[in-house]
Amino acid sequence: MPYFTDDLDRAIVRMLKEDGRLPNLEIARRLDVSESTIRKRIRRLVQREGMRISAELDGDSRPTEMLFFINTETGHRLGVAEKMAAFADVHYVALTTGGYDVVVRAAFRSDADALEFLVRHLESAEGVRSVQTGHVLKNLKMPAANAPAAHTTIVEPRQAAALHEFVQYAARAVDLSAILEHACETALTGLKADRVAIFTLANDAQSHPVHQASRGLSSEYLRSVAARITPDIGLGIRVANRHVHIYVDDATTSPLMAGIEDLVQQEGYRSLLILPLLYGPELIGTISVYTDTVRRFSNDQIALAQVFADQLALAIVRTSGGWLLPPSALPMTDQAVSSAIPLTKLLVERLLTADG
Repeated sequence: MPYFTDDLDRAIVRMLKEDGRLPNLEIARRLDVSESTIRKRIRRLVQREGMRISAELDGDSRPTEMLFFINTETGHRLGVAEKMAAFADVHYVALTTGGYDVVVRAAFRSDADALEFLVRHLESAEGVRSVQTGHVLKNLKMPAANAPAAHTTIVEPRQAAALHEFVQYAARAVDLSAILEHACETALTGLKADRVAIFTLANDAQSHPVHQASRGLSSEYLRSVAARITPDIGLGIRVANRHVHIYVDDATTSPLMAGIEDLVQQEGYRSLLILPLLYGPELIGTISVYTDTVRRFSNDQIALAQVFADQLALAIVRTSGGWLLPPSALPMTDQAVSSAIPLTKLLVERLLTADG
């Protein structure tokens, strides 16, 4: 017999008995509580009290399966992913690198239901910039239903505390120099880097990047790398032209380091992760984190680092008075600044847990 702590537990169970596919967001709306409260209550009821939610498909039904490839606004990728994961029709959500920020796989009873989900819940969702769709024609291989979930700790408590504090600080910072210095210290602690460098880009595309702040790197290296990195060599092509991160697991052997091999040798680092500082579609700079030993960054760790970079970009634009931005860029909005606070909660709740 399940043990219910209060009427909220009973209400959740009653609603799921009536419709086991009911999304957490809808339950939260009906009960006038937050979605995170519903998610935690359901997790406890499942893990501790043995609650099970089952569903049956009609024997002749063949659900419409869709893939949604989502690009998000700066600072919104984790929020969008969290929102998508709350829908019962969604079976898989991934944060990705490359051409898209979030990939969603979902199954529906009909094409009409799929279209309704796309229009009502995805295209109109806060933080979604664009969506491309793909219709699944045939499944050649699916993950085993009973496959155990990976049990990995994405971030240690000390890292989480540093990132938590930075996101809150970035939302209210008023001094550019202070936010740059704070970001360097956070990268060392929160991202477990050995060295870090922040460069900004001038409005003139032909100008070299400008060193703003760093830790653990020689002044000679910083001057030389700023002079040599251009949009037409390995490192520059991916970051400056495509506005996505670049990860080099071993800088001493990677062809991406062509043109600065001697600098790598002299400085002595091994792994390198360069993250774009994006304000909407505009690239305003980069933050690079270095490790002195070869380090394998997981996709989750890279996604976490990019969230940190996104918040840094917002703070740089706000504290610099917009001088970094080209005329085409949109002005900073209060909504963009305030988005840092819920992100703090998301970092702690989602990335500090052992199951991700």
